Amino acid sequence: MNGDETEENVLEIAGIKKAAGLFAVSTDDNVNLVITFLAWQMIPDLRIVSKSNYAKNFDKIKKTGANSVVSPNVIGGLRIASEMIRSAVVTLLDTMLRDRDKALRVEEIPVKNSSAGKVLKDLGLKNNRNALLIAINEKINGSLILMRI
Repeated sequence: MNGDETEENVLEIAGIKKAAGLFAVSTDDNVNLVITFLAWQMIPDLRIVSKSNYAKNFDKIKKTGANSVVSPNVIGGLRIASEMIRSAVVTLLDTMLRDRDKALRVEEIPVKNSSAGKVLKDLGLKNNRNALLIAINEKINGSLILMRI
């Protein structure tokens, strides 16, 4: 991107109005906060993923419109610890997430609103014969419930 990404016209020139999402990944948390807020003001429904170097800024960035806030430092620390404690799990996850030629993959399949109240066999997932449902991600009263089987 050329220009000051904290300026609305620069985001417009970059095509924000046609974008499916935005990554705010400056090395400066304050810049990421401003980009996130500006993008959210311009397009409230835009998916925004922002980087934060400091945990103290997570909530601030989230409150300005980020759907997700990611810390490379936190993720790196978790990865290092996981390599020591659960290396086989890390290898499995790496294979599923990165190796597109392998049969073992984890995918997210959005479920349409019209699917409410239907059983799994009636959701039209027949084309995924080798698929195994491992989790349902649902929102109840604004709370996110993960890994509900």
